[in-house]
Amino acid sequence: MNRQQRRATGGRPSHADELLGLAVAAQRTGRLDHAEALIGRAMQADPAHLGALGFRAALALERGSPEEALALLDKGLALAPLAAGLHYNRAVACRLLGRTEEAINGYREVIRLQPGHLAAHNNLARALHAEG
Repeated sequence: MNRQQRRATGGRPSHADELLGLAVAAQRTGRLDHAEALIGRAMQADPAHLGALGFRAALALERGSPEEALALLDKGLALAPLAAGLHYNRAVACRLLGRTEEAINGYREVIRLQPGHLAAHNNLARALHAEG
């Protein structure tokens, strides 16, 4: 929740924020179906909720659906083009889809935005090594 949203709601989390928190808790306890249902409700409450978009994309990756993840991540990046986490997961999805050049460019963007992102450095090195 950004500063303007906090002011508008008196600092209270939105309904989508609450549902996202419950979805994360469900995912951490291995209840992926419940997490999916909760994050779906969060996105109904606020279709542009960046956290919900990112979490739903992460669930899609976890389920082995990189195409779905990519569509969600592209939507999130249209809203927040400097979100390193979204760029990272987009690069992962591209790698899983065999779109190595896009993955490499994505990892480079993550490192540009967040130079200490170790997983991006590692995955970039692996992708470059695989390219030869």
